[in-house]
Amino acid sequence: MLTSEGGRRCFVRTRRSKQKERLLRGQVKSIVYEGLKEDLAECPRPPQSIIIHRDGRAFECEWRGFQDAVGQLLRERLLPSAVVIGVVGDSQAQHRRTATCGGRAKGTV
Repeated sequence: MLTSEGGRRCFVRTRRSKQKERLLRGQVKSIVYEGLKEDLAECPRPPQSIIIHRDGRAFECEWRGFQDAVGQLLRERLLPSAVVIGVVGDSQAQHRRTATCGGRAKGTV
């Protein structure tokens, strides 16, 4: 889900996967890139941050796919270079949400 304008605008994308847990890097890149590109066309201002909320554990390959998608959008100048990105995983075992990783889109964490 992408929210903007203080939550007044929301864009939701859901996808089914054959994998039970871990999504492939390429899957994440494709889904995030295509969804964000479409949603960004509807946003009056570019986002300052993009956070993915993962239902369950967030895996390294998913984080890399997310970085790949954001990197492509940066190269196409559809996102500002100062955009902050992150992934939040909902740990089912611990029953609490924890920030998994994040940082400036241009670097790695």
